[in-house]
Amino acid sequence: MGSNPTNLQIKDLFALCPEISTEYERVYSQASLLVTLEKADFLCDESEREIWIKFSAHRHELEALGITKDLFLSLISDGEDRYIQVADDKRDTYTFELRTTKTVPTHHVGPWSELLMPEIKSMNPFVHPDVDGWEYYAPAQNCLPIRLHQLIVLYTLIFWLGSLVRYDPQSVSYLQDSQYWILVEGFINQSRLLLLELFEWEFYQTETQVVSC
Repeated sequence: MGSNPTNLQIKDLFALCPEISTEYERVYSQASLLVTLEKADFLCDESEREIWIKFSAHRHELEALGITKDLFLSLISDGEDRYIQVADDKRDTYTFELRTTKTVPTHHVGPWSELLMPEIKSMNPFVHPDVDGWEYYAPAQNCLPIRLHQLIVLYTLIFWLGSLVRYDPQSVSYLQDSQYWILVEGFINQSRLLLLELFEWEFYQTETQVVSC
């Protein structure tokens, strides 16, 4: 370990798990650190060979976290002025689009969406499986000392729980009798499975990249 380690609170990590957001809010009486990305999609103009991102965020979720829409946009774009607000027919959401569209080169081969990967990486989206596919969230990590990827959040919590079981089983017994067990149990039953899926996806991406080289 380095001489200047980064301290993370387990509470903040649980707040970044969409699978147990309901349990988190029940235990701590506050919102989780996740903003739902409604209607998140890639849009394209084939005639102009342009592509961009569009998504909406619920006003009440931003208010519950105490962040403005401008702060929210800065959190998902590395502080750069990437997005603008556009008209929305719903009063309970803000809708945003990329300020500048991406032009698809005529020689480009592959999905156009690949050109938006820098913006997607800056957004650092978290995912949650749903009956219709995937739900997407933007993590509001302004209270954390470092920016975390979803895979790191889940792995760190698994590592923490494993360490408790191995080195401090008395703490596990204490948790089982506490109000916090609903979080731990929910995480074990749901989030650990998502961790395996994310690992599988990362391995697949890495293998694909190696083969393509």
